[in-house]
Amino acid sequence: MSSAKQWIAFLAIVRVEVQRIFRMWTQTILAPALTSALYFLIFGKVIGQRMGSWDGHSYLKFIAPGLVMMSMIISSYDHTGFAFYLARFQRCIEEMLVSSMKNLTMLLGYVAGGVIRGLIVALVISMVALLLVDIQFYSLVVIITMAVLVCTLFSLVGMINAIYAKTFDGIAFIPTFVLTPMSFLGGVFYSVQQLAPFWRTLSFFNPITHFIEVFRYGFLGIQTPYLKETYIGLSGLILVVFFYVAYLIRIGKGIKT
Repeated sequence: MSSAKQWIAFLAIVRVEVQRIFRMWTQTILAPALTSALYFLIFGKVIGQRMGSWDGHSYLKFIAPGLVMMSMIISSYDHTGFAFYLARFQRCIEEMLVSSMKNLTMLLGYVAGGVIRGLIVALVISMVALLLVDIQFYSLVVIITMAVLVCTLFSLVGMINAIYAKTFDGIAFIPTFVLTPMSFLGGVFYSVQQLAPFWRTLSFFNPITHFIEVFRYGFLGIQTPYLKETYIGLSGLILVVFFYVAYLIRIGKGIKT
């Protein structure tokens, strides 16, 4: 298959995934938006009035970037996890494998779908936040690059889970019992600098902590000492996970067996 036809195949997968997002918009877009709106109202408006200023910003403004990041992570993961597992379950993945489409084209198509869903959710929740609090974006470059990179990473992680999962419950396990707790412990509702030394050290080894801090820097300008290191580490994680997923697809793990 020529490069032009590979491109057409890639766009076909992306189109199907985007159609899935808007066809199931109550689950893919509305549900995370409503959940985040409740967090904003309860933690930001009710509790936040008693919290005072955090790093020179209102509590509602402080938690907004973390809530956007948390929803973005879970949405991008969920999309590729369920989409790729559904393709396995319905066995339509086999039609792609026997076609002249390259494995790389298929992989990039599914990841692109996850990234698009994550970015759409991030945009919607950011708009919800802007309705409740006035946020002057400090660096759109940091916000956009971090959003794309984080969505890419967790879309790839969703692919790994989809490859190894035996049932649909296996897909839901990771976001419920791993990603959400890691996000909460990553400083969504507080600054890790205010933790006791033990918990602050523990949070240092949680990568989502650094993703949220850099994302918060892009929104509010709150300085983080690991800006460059976070970008380098995130890019390295993406490469490692990408090649691992490509390897799993090449050997047919969970697909040909």
